[in-house]
Amino acid sequence: MKRRANNEGSVLEKKNPRGQKVYVARVLVTNPTTNQIKRIKRTGKSAKEALERANQYKKDIENGFIPSKGKMSIKEWISIWLTDYKEGQVKIKTFEKYESTLRCYITNPIGDIMLQQLTSPFLQKHFKELLLTGGFNRKPLSAHTVTETRRYLISALDVARSIGYIKHNPVRDTTKPRVQRKEIQPLSEIEIKKVLETAKKRSWLIYTILLVALSTGMRIGEVFGLKWTDIDFNRNKIRVIRSMSTTRTYGLILEDTKTRSSRRVLAVDSLVIDALLELKKKQQKQMGFLADFYKDNNLVFANQVGKLYNPSNFNNRFFQPILKEANIKRRITFHDLRHTHATLLLSKGISPKVVQERLGHSSITVTMDVYSHVTQDLQESAVEMLSDVWK
Repeated sequence: MKRRANNEGSVLEKKNPRGQKVYVARVLVTNPTTNQIKRIKRTGKSAKEALERANQYKKDIENGFIPSKGKMSIKEWISIWLTDYKEGQVKIKTFEKYESTLRCYITNPIGDIMLQQLTSPFLQKHFKELLLTGGFNRKPLSAHTVTETRRYLISALDVARSIGYIKHNPVRDTTKPRVQRKEIQPLSEIEIKKVLETAKKRSWLIYTILLVALSTGMRIGEVFGLKWTDIDFNRNKIRVIRSMSTTRTYGLILEDTKTRSSRRVLAVDSLVIDALLELKKKQQKQMGFLADFYKDNNLVFANQVGKLYNPSNFNNRFFQPILKEANIKRRITFHDLRHTHATLLLSKGISPKVVQERLGHSSITVTMDVYSHVTQDLQESAVEMLSDVWK
């Protein structure tokens, strides 16, 4: 780290998720409204660029560019909130979702409005317009997207309220759009066997990917983020500690799972372990054949040259064709394999608490809400069991 004179700030050289060198400058800034001192950071391709950006931000604040009460637009505040409160604090893909959603549905249509001019009726009308004409070519926007937009704006304005830019968060007085939950599409036990048999004919790699997904309920990013060090072959366990994400900024990247519930250890049966052992043997042979091109990143499910497997490529080239060949006529996504795992466990009488832990849900309420249809069926079975007692 370069040391500089007092109040000039400091610059740190680091690498981004793609391994590229970047420079991060940090300076102390005093908020003109609250007099709170905070350290802000700005990045650049060179130390000079990063420091110039950070010092310019500091100068702008001192000159009143970051306005006091009533002088800040929604656009200005969202930019500050994203940069100072979210960037580096959440996963890259999550940050990109915040940025793109708020840009498309808040900043672009109503970004010039001042923060203190916002009212609940105005925002309620805006959310309604998004539902009716907020999509591409003024088509209706899904209730889920509007709900997410509303949720992100609540978070942004909660911070604005906490530091004194607004007295009240008007978004909290709006009504959340009613989201109709889509019916999940789990595979039946017969369909599972057909899919796995078809996959095995295609490729051992594809077969093992689908077997692991069905046997663990892992998310697609968690499956493709597995490394060989995550597999405990002696105890038949798989550790879930990272996930692969597809980002606009950096492409395919690996990120650690940050929530306690997402970090978990999953027990698997010997069939899964045997399949993984066989895959490892085949992978080592491939590394030998392609020694000049293969880069060993210790990935379990790597592509032909050892790099991260693109999930879109996997879905289009392999997963959907396998479903078609297995004569699965309805639309099935990779995420439906996760639903299949949970549905099978619940239908076999496994405790919902165990299912919650395997799926990495934050609470059992989430699990019970998503799979309420299964629990309804279990209630009927419970009644039948009780009736046997009364007889």
